[in-house]
Amino acid sequence: MLSLIEVHEFRELWRMRRSEFWIATVCLLSVLALGPLRAVMIAFLLSVIDVIRRASRPDTSALVEAPDGSHFFPVADGNVSGSSGMMVYRFGAPLYFANATLFLDDVERLVTQAPTPVRWFVLDAQAMVDVDTTGAGVLRQAITLLKKKNITFAVSRADRSFRSWLERYDLTELIDPDRFYPTNRHAAQAFRQSPENAAAEPGSSSLDKRDEGGN
Repeated sequence: MLSLIEVHEFRELWRMRRSEFWIATVCLLSVLALGPLRAVMIAFLLSVIDVIRRASRPDTSALVEAPDGSHFFPVADGNVSGSSGMMVYRFGAPLYFANATLFLDDVERLVTQAPTPVRWFVLDAQAMVDVDTTGAGVLRQAITLLKKKNITFAVSRADRSFRSWLERYDLTELIDPDRFYPTNRHAAQAFRQSPENAAAEPGSSSLDKRDEGGN
């Protein structure tokens, strides 16, 4: 029995991801105590719980534009928005029941704690390839909250599936169809050229000449 245990595999799991190491350990002990079938069932359930746990805390970040306008990068919350009035928020997972509260909390916190008043809120939706009914309800709440604060809501880098979910949940009626942008840089350009900002930033049209690839 001991000869079947691949110790080096356990060492790799310990080094690379501790949660998977503990799942493998529980599975091993369950084989000895309960038999292989029950052990596989236990390992499967623990793996599902671990996936939900990770998905409930996805990577999220506020983004700011690089000085040369070539890309956007994540920053600490205290440095977002700056003097521009535009907030770009990246949510790094599908939006569903396990992380919907996190999404709404982030939107509220970023808007209320921004160092300057937010006029545009841009959702970087590249990773949001799926939205369940709970996520749709939270997204509706977030858009409504922003509208009450007179903040323009826009979406960038949205996958086709995300757009289809918006249509299915009747959320497109809450979003200006002209406020969907292929990249964050396109959104930034539109923000600078919007009526409330065009006069303040006359040099904003210079972005037109740049390559609009990337984020």
